[in-house]
Amino acid sequence: MSHGKTLVGALYFARHKHGPPVYGEGALPEEARYARSGPHDLAKPTRWVGTGCLLSHRSVFEDIEKRFPRLARGADKKGGNWFTSTEASLLQRVEAVYAGLSSGPLTGDHAYKALTGLTEALAAAKAENPLGCGEDVSFCSRAAAAGHVPHVDMGLICGHLGNCVYGPGNTSIKP
Repeated sequence: MSHGKTLVGALYFARHKHGPPVYGEGALPEEARYARSGPHDLAKPTRWVGTGCLLSHRSVFEDIEKRFPRLARGADKKGGNWFTSTEASLLQRVEAVYAGLSSGPLTGDHAYKALTGLTEALAAAKAENPLGCGEDVSFCSRAAAAGHVPHVDMGLICGHLGNCVYGPGNTSIKP
C-alpha cells in the first residue's frame, strides 16, 4: 500500500527446484539473480505479476469491467470474470466484423474491411491474452489495458507452498 499503486503483487517463486520469480521478467537469468538478491525497496512495473499474494484497488476491477463488459458482474453485482482466460475481446471484435458484413451487399470493399478487421482482432487478442497463459497473466493484461500497470514489490518476499515452502533460498536458476 505504501507504494501508492493500484495493482501490486508480492515476490514469490515457482514451486520447483529451478522455480523462477513469478512475474513477467522473472524467467530472465539476470532478473532472477536480482530478485534472489533481495529484498529491495522497489515496486517494479512488470507485464504481469503472480496473483498468489496481490493487492488490487477496487478501481482495477471496475475499470476492467468498463474495458471488457463481457467479463463484468451482473446487474445484481455478483459474478465477474476478471481472471478468466477466455478471449472476450476477440468475441467483441468478431461481432463487429460480422455486423459490418451483414450491413449490406458483399462488395470487395466489405470483404477487404472484414479481412482487415479479423487480422487486427487476432493480433490484439494474442497480445492481450496469449493462449495457454495462466489466469494471473490474463488478469494483469486486462488490468494494463484498462490503465493499471502491474507491479511486483521486490521487498515483500513470500514463500510458495508446495512439497516445501519455495523461495529465493531453495530455488535456483536452471544451469
